[in-house]
Amino acid sequence: MWEQALRPVISGLGAILRSGSIDDAVIVNNALISTNLHPDLSAVALAKITRVLVEAHPDCAIAWRSVHGRDSELPERLRANGYQLIPARSVLFVPTKDRQFESHRDYRKDLNLWHSTLADPDGYRLTAPSCLTDEQCLRIAELYRMLYLEKYSWHSPQYQSSFFEQTARTGMFKYLLIERAGRIDAVIGYYTNHQHLAAPIIGYDTSLPRELGLYRMINLQITETAWQRGLEVHASSGVASFKRSRGAETEIEYTAVYAQHLSRRQRFAWHTLDAVINSVAPTLIDRFEL
Repeated sequence: MWEQALRPVISGLGAILRSGSIDDAVIVNNALISTNLHPDLSAVALAKITRVLVEAHPDCAIAWRSVHGRDSELPERLRANGYQLIPARSVLFVPTKDRQFESHRDYRKDLNLWHSTLADPDGYRLTAPSCLTDEQCLRIAELYRMLYLEKYSWHSPQYQSSFFEQTARTGMFKYLLIERAGRIDAVIGYYTNHQHLAAPIIGYDTSLPRELGLYRMINLQITETAWQRGLEVHASSGVASFKRSRGAETEIEYTAVYAQHLSRRQRFAWHTLDAVINSVAPTLIDRFEL
């Protein structure tokens, strides 16, 4: 029903966006992953970055993905520098101070599951290698493909094994492996910035029985790792009810766009997109409990 009602709007909007060359954009601090964690830059720094990029790319919009106001004044500072804040998605954060997540029954059940597998001599174990072997990288690529591509969408980034080797070697991501009998059955790749921990790389063997609780173990280890580091979890989007039942809280994430230097046609495209999304996003978020 919603798709049919929105189809004419989307079609008309698409024509406006194409005519406004909306794909011509420079995306700042974009690591080509699902969630970008930004430092809490000052207004002066943002103004300088914007000025340099406008001079270097006069025909392109300047955009920042994954902008949120969780413990950050970044949205307000971007707005003060002339950026439009366009709602992008509803995301979730898990506060870890004082281990308040343990007040949730589902989290305690996950913790009991982990303690149970640790008590089993043949159960799962967590390892945190500082570097990855070729064999480990191949297995991680397989687990990522099973979850992100085969289960969810082939439009997700299709990382190869060399990506995991390089991100581990350079320290871009730290990896946690959930192993049993010498075989990796689940993986977490995470990084930290400005009081938050995000895990854009996860995967598990979806051919194994769901009763093993591999995804529950992944979620548990992400939260525990963040708590140990004194950080909140940026839990991205998806499976919202699962995450909320384990202490996650909802925030809106924006794409911040600077288009003041562009042609009238390009500015019109961005302002139209901004107006349409800001008018329908609250309704969709409420309707689908995003």
